[in-house]
Amino acid sequence: MNEKTLIGYHGTTKECCANILLHKFDASKALEGHWLGTGIYFYENLYYAIEWGIIKFTNGNNDYEYYKEQCAVIKCILNYEEYNLLDLNDPLGYELYQAILDNIQERFPDKIAKIKNGNDIEIIRLLEELEYKTGEKYISMFDIIIADYPKDIYGKKIKKQYGNFLPCIQKQICVKNEKVIESYREIDIDAENGKLYFDTIIKNREVYENEKQSRIIAKTIRKNKKYSR
Repeated sequence: MNEKTLIGYHGTTKECCANILLHKFDASKALEGHWLGTGIYFYENLYYAIEWGIIKFTNGNNDYEYYKEQCAVIKCILNYEEYNLLDLNDPLGYELYQAILDNIQERFPDKIAKIKNGNDIEIIRLLEELEYKTGEKYISMFDIIIADYPKDIYGKKIKKQYGNFLPCIQKQICVKNEKVIESYREIDIDAENGKLYFDTIIKNREVYENEKQSRIIAKTIRKNKKYSR
């Protein structure tokens, strides 16, 4: 592999996996969780691809064998040597993205508030809407976009963070041009330490959910005390 190659993991169902292997990937629209707009989504880390399957497709069943019956992970080689990449984690890539938004605000002053007050997905969706209306390319000029997001895999109040490293950064890869996909295959979950990943995910999610539930209960108690006076 050359220096312009990425590995991406795509979590999905067994049924969808078989369809992808037989045909090809379908691009997802800019929905919840699809921060980078229309495209085919991958995680850099296998952990998050497995977690995606657990969240979306197991309906709360925390049995590893059930997960393997329902879910699959596709491993892809992404080669962007001849294509345009926007890495929002790179200072130059982020500067380029901000320049695009500055240009949009100058040309479409009625969109300034949406850009300044919007979150990632709202801004990207706006750019895609403007592309459709104008026939120009703002975000889809890039064949592949990469962005990092903090991922709270456990309750921070329960588990202390030591040192200054940034923990649990989730890197997402959005492929907008399927030609960058050099090859792909379904991985053998067991051979990729899938059980270890699965158990760690379940443990972290249980801690996270317990902490979240504790916060909800505490908030409810405070609210009830307020209105019982």
